[in-house]
Amino acid sequence: MPRVSVGMPVHNGERFIRPAIESLLSQDFTDFELIISDNASTDGTQEICSEFAQRDARIRYLRTSQNLGAAANFNRVFELATGEFFKWATHDDVCACSNLRRCLEVFDRSPPEVVLCYGKTVLIDEKGQVIRPYEDRMDLRQASPHRRLEHVLRYLFLCHVDMGLIRRRILATTRLHAPYRGSDTVLVAELALRGKFYEIPEPLFFRRLHSGNSMQAHRTAEAHALWFDPTWRGQVAVPRFQRLLGHFRAICDAPLDWSERLNCMRVLLRHRLIRNQEWRHLGNELHSGLRKKLKLLLARQSQRGSRTNTAARARVDGVP
Repeated sequence: MPRVSVGMPVHNGERFIRPAIESLLSQDFTDFELIISDNASTDGTQEICSEFAQRDARIRYLRTSQNLGAAANFNRVFELATGEFFKWATHDDVCACSNLRRCLEVFDRSPPEVVLCYGKTVLIDEKGQVIRPYEDRMDLRQASPHRRLEHVLRYLFLCHVDMGLIRRRILATTRLHAPYRGSDTVLVAELALRGKFYEIPEPLFFRRLHSGNSMQAHRTAEAHALWFDPTWRGQVAVPRFQRLLGHFRAICDAPLDWSERLNCMRVLLRHRLIRNQEWRHLGNELHSGLRKKLKLLLARQSQRGSRTNTAARARVDGVP
């Protein structure tokens, strides 16, 4: 059994997946497995992944017969993992060759309460040219879970920290990825409630910004929800409310005593409802969502009525 499992979910990633895989296979720590879950790609992803799998026995390439959605595919690679530590690797980003080794060095000298380790992020463009460094600010060594949660709620914006190395047994106690925008930030909060994060002060992760990024390609909440889960079609997305509910569940699920759980609830109330009048945005989203839902229900009812009338006329016309 390898010490580290790396999971790479992909759907139609032929454009950037080759350098992503090469950056992992060139790691100077070699005791790892690379699990690639191809989410029914229709481009050249299968050929590229199969080529790498034939050359390197550490790769396990699996392909689904239909598109499961991004959330299910991210969760699938974790569920297939066997290592003591786990890392997600996106198909369009690149890791420094020392990424796994440097993170493991931290874990080897740290107490068990350190659950996640990551390196600094550098933003790159479509051609791999550096745009600028990005400060994730997720070095969470506070002793209290509610202090770590407060830091996540206040400072987490672009979510890269979930691409760090994570203790698999801890990650297995979370709800993993859910099918709504920002569920990765809820997952980070779940992990922060379970232990400390350690940031390595050197660039180890290179995030590629391009037109195919999920936030660029799926502008609306509904489009993003469909990317996460194709069965979402015809429903109404309310991601602010879903994130709030996700954070509430995270606090309820975490192994906390009653006083610390109460402190976490206070932090959530302050940062997700009171601060910056977030309750107004939440109210507007729910109001808009209810209106959209009502329109969908009325449209469906109208369609059923039209089909019923058409069938009735057909029966009448058929009477001699």
